Amino acid sequence: MIQQEFNKQERFDKLIEETLSKDLGYRFILDSFKKNKWNLNMSQAITIANRLNYPVNRILYYALDLNILNVTTKEKKIIIKNRKNESL
Repeated sequence: MIQQEFNKQERFDKLIEETLSKDLGYRFILDSFKKNKWNLNMSQAITIANRLNYPVNRILYYALDLNILNVTTKEKKIIIKNRKNESL
């Protein structure tokens, strides 16, 4: 892992800790991602969901709305399809 990646991971971990300590939700983390011009990948979404006890789908949908979701085209189509099915 290069230094820049390590720093980003460290900032990501601190962001989760701050969210937990201040009793904030996943939107705080994703809004911070947007502000820092970061993209959210699937493993980060799963980490956030597990640490904050939120459904992964909620996090993925909000990241999709913010246009910061970094997944394959196939995964993105599945997420969009699941969102439409849930809203029915």
